[in-house]
Amino acid sequence: MKSFRTSLYNAFNDYRFMQHSSGGMNYLHECKPEPVLHCDLKPKNILLDNGGQLKIAGFGNVRLSHISPDKAKLAEPVSNIDLLSVYLAPEIYKDEVFDRSVDAYSFGLILYEMIEGVQPFHHHSADEALRMMCLEGNRPPFKVKAKHYPPDLKELIEECWDREPVVRPTFSQEINNRGGSTTEHKRRKTEVPSSDTICEAHIDV
Repeated sequence: MKSFRTSLYNAFNDYRFMQHSSGGMNYLHECKPEPVLHCDLKPKNILLDNGGQLKIAGFGNVRLSHISPDKAKLAEPVSNIDLLSVYLAPEIYKDEVFDRSVDAYSFGLILYEMIEGVQPFHHHSADEALRMMCLEGNRPPFKVKAKHYPPDLKELIEECWDREPVVRPTFSQEINNRGGSTTEHKRRKTEVPSSDTICEAHIDV
């Protein structure tokens, strides 16, 4: 099983990635009695198995202090999360109360890397990139021509990484619905597995 980053990015993979990974994240966020927040979503934690199926990994390892059913903070000590990950949401970076929208933020940065072919602010160190995004509110520039982006994907990325958590889309609605429309012409050859299948090999919570 390898990281999704090691596979070739093309229009088919754009569609497959958005459908499989957003379905897996929606499964976690809709868990009862309380949602499972990943908090450390990044390409390394999205695995591609030998059968071409994407798996969400690396969740259930972060200790949270739940403020309310929908709000949480990282519990001390913070030993199971990569605080130098450029995909880390500003609320986590600044040790603030957060909700499930932190995963949408990370997802937007992963989508950006998938299309642009480089990490956000790749010319800077991870620490500098985090400061630029989380403290200064900067976002990496779009350099790939718009025609290479599936319809609405650029707008979706911008919504995912919005500075205001309330603006970010949920996996259950906006990401799944809009992701499904970006490459409709690829759907005829692809059967998207259920959310249970996407996550089943890596649920350790």
